[in-house]
This record gives sequence, C-alpha cells and structure tokens, in this order.
Amino acid sequence: MCFVFADNLRGLYFEGGIGVHRLSDLYNNDGRRLSTLFQFGDHLGVGYVFDNNWEIGGKIQHFSNGGYRKPNSGVNFIEVKSAYHF
Repeated sequence: MCFVFADNLRGLYFEGGIGVHRLSDLYNNDGRRLSTLFQFGDHLGVGYVFDNNWEIGGKIQHFSNGGYRKPNSGVNFIEVKSAYHF
C-alpha cells in the first residue's frame, strides 16, 4: 500500500507506504543479513514535479522481518531519483 498526497500532477508531493514483501534472494551484505525472504517494509519520501515534466525525489526505505525469526538486523536504503514524464 502506498499513499501519494498531491492535488495535481505538478509541484511538491509526499509519499509513504507500508506493506509486505517477498524477496527473490536472501539479502546478505557485509554482515547485514536478513533471515527470511518474507519482509515487512515501509518508506517515506518527498519530491517535486516541475512544469517542464522533470521530477526529482528522495525516499528512505526500511525492510525487516518484524522479529519473527533471528537474525533480524533489518536493512535501510536511501534512494534518490530523477525522472521525465512523457
């Protein structure tokens, strides 16, 4: 589930979401390990759509299994995007 709060297709927007995910492979990166393919995820983001159809945005995203299996180190991502709307 994801919510985007905007009254038109231009200008500042905020987004947030929470849901369940099924990963295609177990995440294991330099000691940060997820123990299951099933994960809970949430994110918060902000962006801006310009009048010339360009968009910039950023998002913070977190994945964790909610503690139902060990280890549960969780993982966080910071995402930055630019896009052009056709």
